[in-house]
Amino acid sequence: MSNYLLALDLMLFLSIVAVASHVSNHNPLGLSISQQRVDAWSNSTNHLICEPYESPFFSASKRSVYKYDQVVPPSHLEPFRDGFYRSTCFQNPIPDEHPQEYCIFINPTINHGQGMVIVTPTKLFEDSLDQGLNLSDDPPSPRVLKVVPMPEKGGVGALAARKLQRGDDVDNARPIGLFPCVKAIWNTPFGRIIRRQAVDHLPLQTRAAVASLYGEGETQDEFISNAIEANMFTAILPADRSLYFGSVVLTPARLNHACRPNLVYYVDHDTQLLHLKAIQPIAEGEELTINYRSIELPREVRRADLKSLYGFNCTCSHCQMSAELGKISDQRLSQIRALRTRYLHQDPSFSSQDAEELVNLCKIEKVPWCITIANLFAAEIYNSLGKMQK
Repeated sequence: MSNYLLALDLMLFLSIVAVASHVSNHNPLGLSISQQRVDAWSNSTNHLICEPYESPFFSASKRSVYKYDQVVPPSHLEPFRDGFYRSTCFQNPIPDEHPQEYCIFINPTINHGQGMVIVTPTKLFEDSLDQGLNLSDDPPSPRVLKVVPMPEKGGVGALAARKLQRGDDVDNARPIGLFPCVKAIWNTPFGRIIRRQAVDHLPLQTRAAVASLYGEGETQDEFISNAIEANMFTAILPADRSLYFGSVVLTPARLNHACRPNLVYYVDHDTQLLHLKAIQPIAEGEELTINYRSIELPREVRRADLKSLYGFNCTCSHCQMSAELGKISDQRLSQIRALRTRYLHQDPSFSSQDAEELVNLCKIEKVPWCITIANLFAAEIYNSLGKMQK
């Protein structure tokens, strides 16, 4: 087997599922949906709500914009399917938008007791369940991360609870909420009310955790909607892959950003589970990170986006390099984009030397998806030349 195929096998284990799932960057955590679509490869933030350090959040909401402990429980819930109940339904006030109606669905006991709320048209939810959407099982978490206060970063972060190797599972987490996005309705006061009312359906301890997420806004509706935008991953339901949802998953929402992270993630859309994996050896006690923005963005553009969208100046090791080294890194990223474009557009002049250069550039820049794809390109090139051992 060729060296490139061996390398490909290693990297595919980590990230090829991410490709099939077509995930976006947190907005991991708050990455924009458009960026998530373009940067599906790169990975651009449950038990934690019970940790002792969070007890101040649970004790009272006086320090929170969202008054999670003053919520009046919904008076009527209609039994639906698979442990979910249907609550309020809303007509879309924007006449030209489809769908015309959204409903709030809640399962208060799923997700290890955290509950799960979904805002979606009824038919889409029904059809997705019929087509294999399975939210019934709560798989055990590997429990290899611990969330700790990080006041120097303005909040909390996650550390490795034990030594990790490349490819190790770090977490398998299901969202506490799926919220439609992109459509204009969610940028209106009406859309923000729907989002806040949906969160109101969740159990008290989960609402407390939501209140502690990063978000801005002077009113409860504004804060909840902004927190969703800032802490969501992209998800879809099986019955309509053109309608994008923001998936709010509590544990990944605690992970801080690094421009060269040590974790990648992907979403299994049939179970809505978000899987975190290590992409390099990680020492016990080392901080676990993901990236919030596309790794391929020029350094200054990426840093400006992080400041604008998340309110912090990135101080990761990649951002602390000198201006000269940063410029060289940007040049390598530009070369990567150019070589990839040539291959994907079937440039007849793309050679095995170009494939070798792409592999080397991706390794130097430590871009996980790029290493996978570059090895795949190289394997295909050498196979086409009959150099199977290469």
